[in-house]
Amino acid sequence: MTGIDRDWDRDWLSSRYARGFTDIDLVTGGVNRTYRLRQGGDTFYLRLYRPSGRPLAQIAAEASLLTQFGETAHVDVSRPVATADGCHIVDVSFDGERRYACLFESADGEEIEFNAAHMQRFGASTPICKMPCRPASMARSAV
Repeated sequence: MTGIDRDWDRDWLSSRYARGFTDIDLVTGGVNRTYRLRQGGDTFYLRLYRPSGRPLAQIAAEASLLTQFGETAHVDVSRPVATADGCHIVDVSFDGERRYACLFESADGEEIEFNAAHMQRFGASTPICKMPCRPASMARSAV
């Protein structure tokens, strides 16, 4: 577990993800914090999960599922970005509490709505998933 102050350390994140982040901005505060990170023209989102309520296995399963969507014109998803050593979920300390974080690619397009047209597009994308989820292999500590 790595200790991080209230604001993320840009150099630590850049090193952890083998990238050169130039900007980090808080997008959503509160229990599940979300940060926007920029590297050149690319945008990423770092989600800091709440300290309780979702076990690591659920978070890892979500990340695993998102990696299974193939490239398709039907639905674009924000896929998790692996760290330099292949982790998708990192274990951090934030405000003295153990938390998990995951970096996501930015997805183009529109937010999915619960209506017939969007559900049909989403349903058309599900056969494109590549393989069954393997959540246990997706998470490692950021030691």
